[in-house]
Amino acid sequence: MALTDAAFSGYIGQLLGKAEIAAAFEVVRRRQVNVLREEEFPLLAVWVEGDAESDDAGSDGELQYEVEYAFLVAARLGDDESQDEVLGRLIKVLRDAVGAMAVADVEYQAGRWDTDNGAAENEGDRVWAEFAVRVRYYRPRGDY
Repeated sequence: MALTDAAFSGYIGQLLGKAEIAAAFEVVRRRQVNVLREEEFPLLAVWVEGDAESDDAGSDGELQYEVEYAFLVAARLGDDESQDEVLGRLIKVLRDAVGAMAVADVEYQAGRWDTDNGAAENEGDRVWAEFAVRVRYYRPRGDY
């Protein structure tokens, strides 16, 4: 099965396709990024961190499957803008979108977020935060 046929990829694609996410982010990347090398902001980068199968079985021998994605939100601060305000607005857009996802038999859950500004001198206007989004669903054995 090709990765493009992976159910988890389609489920996260539905989330990233929401209009409010497209409106809030100049750039959405489906891979890890180095924020200090980016030029277009606000930026959302999303990638798979890992997966797991639960011992909980569904009907017809299905397995509960969980995929964890890392969501990295990055912005460039303007004059008189604070990191918590700018990142807070962007994180709220994403957490609201995750909370509003309604796909039959699929659960979306946003985790706790952490922020960092490890920029070097003269690069301190770039700030970012990261949090996990878990997608849980039942899948047939051998199908992803």
